[in-house]
Amino acid sequence: MSSFTSSSSPTESFNRSGFYISPIPLFTPSEVSTINSALESIIRHEYSTSVPPTKPCPKINAPENPSRPLGFTGNHANVKTLQVVNSHLSSSPLSSLLHSPHISEFVGYLTGWPSVRYIQDQAWLKPPSSSSLSFHRDRPYIPLRTNSPQDNSYHNNVKIVTVWITLDDIEEESGGLEYAVGSHMWRKVKDGRCVGANEKFFEKEGYRYFADKMGGEEGIDTVEYKNTVGMKAGHGAYHDGDTYHGSGRNSSMTLPRRGIGIHFSRGDVEWEVEEAGGSKIWKKYVENGETELDENVFPIVWRRKTDKEWEDKIKNEKPSIKTALKNLMTARIATEGPAVDKLRLMQVAAKFVISTVNSGVFVWPATGSPMCDDDVEAEVCYRLYDKIKSVPNAKVSELMSSSFLKLGPVKKALYDYKSKGVKSLSDDEVYYVKGFVEEFLETVENREELVWTEDLSKEIAKRGKERVERGKAATS
Repeated sequence: MSSFTSSSSPTESFNRSGFYISPIPLFTPSEVSTINSALESIIRHEYSTSVPPTKPCPKINAPENPSRPLGFTGNHANVKTLQVVNSHLSSSPLSSLLHSPHISEFVGYLTGWPSVRYIQDQAWLKPPSSSSLSFHRDRPYIPLRTNSPQDNSYHNNVKIVTVWITLDDIEEESGGLEYAVGSHMWRKVKDGRCVGANEKFFEKEGYRYFADKMGGEEGIDTVEYKNTVGMKAGHGAYHDGDTYHGSGRNSSMTLPRRGIGIHFSRGDVEWEVEEAGGSKIWKKYVENGETELDENVFPIVWRRKTDKEWEDKIKNEKPSIKTALKNLMTARIATEGPAVDKLRLMQVAAKFVISTVNSGVFVWPATGSPMCDDDVEAEVCYRLYDKIKSVPNAKVSELMSSSFLKLGPVKKALYDYKSKGVKSLSDDEVYYVKGFVEEFLETVENREELVWTEDLSKEIAKRGKERVERGKAATS
């Protein structure tokens, strides 16, 4: 798994580079398997919902050897990359996964949008020896507009965010996704039209040719590229719809390279009717001049909640969680000054850990929720997630809601961290937090029953401090 580094927060990376590569998986191995299985059926035109994708690929016959996906026969001549648009229409399990709230919620966190709308998904499937995909932008292919000035540097004020998930481990030879760093800042509009559409997805002059050409027009002699080699299946990246991206050919003789991208917009967009009417994919939605997007086809999948809405949500939580969070929420609302930040951070940590261990799925922190309001809090969540992900859920979930909030040493470490205004964890603070979290989890792991007492808290504090010192000594 990619390691989270505090040198660049999610929003900083996204705004500066035009993309953010997630340090945690967006889908589990079993979920990746479900998606790949659904796509195998879809490319053979077997639709469990009886509804075809908006744009299916040519029908692919099932391989004689089941270990060869995507219809690969073993013949390496003239192998084509496959594209499927809106595969979610053809498989309910696939649709459920692609509409997962933790994905759209993080889009809201990165952009600050009040709501997030699901526009479409695209699967790009590369059998062994298949062709490259030329660099392009996503925004020019999506004919939307809004009167909101929030994204007024974009064509018709609409910014698109794409979440791309790899469905295979990315090897050096498999043709992983690449980004042209900072290219979302290049010219976006010319003569009233979006800049960045590439009519030649399979460019013979080289898959980076178009990005190099557009970079040259910006006065950039050498475009900087970032590849995703080393990314594991289920991991992914968030990129601005105006970031140029593409991928080289899959030169592997045996490995497929599958990926799926989901395009999101703000919730308050409408059709740019003239542009949509000229598109084979979009014209059916504006045949009568409609400007409003059909909520059944393009749903709003996330809205920012108010404090009142979160209070209402907490009332419906499990009793042990409800009590802890309600107390924290009440204190946060009633208190002013630095104490709010301290309570907020413990609330963030508690909610994050509890939600994750109870669901078995990473619950992404997002601005406007009792999760994370900023990148500092998000980093604490990453650190905690890294420690709890391998601990058996049953052992943790039974005790976490009642015990975690009472863990004085961890609370103090997090309090100190936040109240000092530190924007990234120092090495000492990393060891401090991790040391006590490790001691806590070991206590949970090694005891059949756990009654929380001040003596036990002091015992863990003592062992945690010793662990911290050992860790620091080992790296000095």
